[in-house]
Amino acid sequence: DDDDDDDDDAPGLSRRRLLEEIVAEIGASEAVRTGPVVSGAAAENDPFEAAVANDDAKGSSGGNDPDPYLTHGPSTIWNGMIYPIRKFRFAGVAWYQGESNFADPLKYSCLFPATITAWRAEFGNPGMSWAFVQLHAYNLHDWSEFRNAQASAARKLSGVVMASAIDLGDPTSPFDPIHPRYKQEVGRRLAHAAIASRYSDYGGVHYSGPRFLDVRPAAIAPEDNHGVEGLALKFEDGNGGAAPGTTHTSAAAACSLTGSKKCCGESPFSVVDADTGETKRVPFWVDNAGDNGAGKVVLSIPNVKKVKEVRYAWERFPQCLLYNGVGGYEAYTDAMPAAPWCFDVVTGAPCPIRNLPNPWAAGVRTTADMGFTTMLHELPVRDLIQWGQKDFAEEYRPASAGGGARAGAGEGADAGDAPAPDVVDTSDAPASS
Repeated sequence: DDDDDDDDDAPGLSRRRLLEEIVAEIGASEAVRTGPVVSGAAAENDPFEAAVANDDAKGSSGGNDPDPYLTHGPSTIWNGMIYPIRKFRFAGVAWYQGESNFADPLKYSCLFPATITAWRAEFGNPGMSWAFVQLHAYNLHDWSEFRNAQASAARKLSGVVMASAIDLGDPTSPFDPIHPRYKQEVGRRLAHAAIASRYSDYGGVHYSGPRFLDVRPAAIAPEDNHGVEGLALKFEDGNGGAAPGTTHTSAAAACSLTGSKKCCGESPFSVVDADTGETKRVPFWVDNAGDNGAGKVVLSIPNVKKVKEVRYAWERFPQCLLYNGVGGYEAYTDAMPAAPWCFDVVTGAPCPIRNLPNPWAAGVRTTADMGFTTMLHELPVRDLIQWGQKDFAEEYRPASAGGGARAGAGEGADAGDAPAPDVVDTSDAPASS
């Protein structure tokens, strides 16, 4: 019997027996077989069956052969870390994920809500709250459409709230720009979103930046704006829990290090011309007058006869953001940024979720349309590790993506070129009243 106990404790063997017990328990569980393929979600296929079927002697005895238990891939996190705690009871989930799914927003717009629904079912808690982080500004790829896919989950499901990190991009992060260092501020926003979702009965909390509601034509007097027509953007009543009349602009983190480097000298608003399909950045100004507390934003629309879409912060690295409360991106201020959005003026609804034609156009060795799996499995591991290091990345990233010419930009940036935070591109727009 003592020998049997020793065998159970042998490296790898006890884990295999544990997996066999799990497989026996869950059988043909729908949670494992048909769940969505999102990190932390249930899988389409059960990798445990393949692991147990692989009767590799060295793997069973803890050898150095390839791990038969599939430590990477669909369902690994779910089966290894979430499924075992499904009997626990807790109020909600804080979720920060999506970078590896960015190339397929359409698929994610289905998988993410399915993940939430599956977790709620598996935990037997249909009211489980979800607070998730919408991905930050990223100078190496355009995540605009993916952020729209993320936001759609909050529109589709009740009890799901979103915290925006659009202003917290970090192009000089030593961990690669995909891992910005402003985690304290992300945590604050996520906590406020969760509190507002779950505990709103205990009192108000500032949980969101200005939340876009609708757009309508604005009559702009010729003497104020040279006869140029405009659009007025309306925001939800309540101002996201912030004090009324506090809508304002402030520069994004690290705006002077990437992109145009104009900070709030560049408008975050743009429109799509219905006739030409061209996207044009437009001037704007903030009007805090009104009885709903959220104020409004007025856009000046020169040289566009018919607008198809209105967009806000719909780009890789927005330079300037709309906030409410007091302050900007700095941690522990009272400010909250407006999350990026796109509105179809013709249909009167949010823009549909779309896949970019070439999501890998910058940031990898070629401009070929590489899939994430191709990148992971065909590039050497040492290259993937070094790819996130600044000196190595310069070799492969074009200047337009922050490579090559970017070297030394942080040290040599002229702060005098950056306009004051509240200066906006309103050369042909009337002054705020």
